[in-house]
Parts: sequence; C-alpha cells; structure tokens
Amino acid sequence: MSKINLTTIFYPQLEGGYTVVCPELGLTSQGEDMGEATQMIKDLIDDYFKNDKTVDFNDYVEGFNAGHKIITDLDYEYTRAD
Repeated sequence: MSKINLTTIFYPQLEGGYTVVCPELGLTSQGEDMGEATQMIKDLIDDYFKNDKTVDFNDYVEGFNAGHKIITDLDYEYTRAD
C-alpha cells in the first residue's frame, strides 16, 4: 500500500461547521465538525482516485511526497459590490 501526503485546509463557517479544501486535487467538502469534514474530504479523495481513469496515482505520490509544503495567508483588499 502506498501513501500520499495531501494538504487539507479547514475553514470554520459563521453558521457552524467547516469547509475543507484539498488544494492539490482542487476538491472541497464540508462537515458539521472537523471529524465529519475530514471524513467527507477523505471520501471525496477516494472517489477522485477510483473514478478518474486519466489519473495515474503513482504520479501523484511521487510529486506530492517530494518535499514540504509552504502554506501562507494573503491579505487582499477589495471593495464590496452593494
């Protein structure tokens, strides 16, 4: 069995729960708590690799396990459209 190291970023939502993003695969899910959000993104990742026949899992493992990730925040100023 091979392992792949993927990033998951959790965003608490104002109305409760979490949105979780896996940026390497472009996947987003959500859950009522961190445990549920984790399970939801795992299920989505599993589905992604099982159903996308254009993807060679070994290519992902080699690329994503190559080094440490750098995750930063970016402050962006914007004007609300009212």
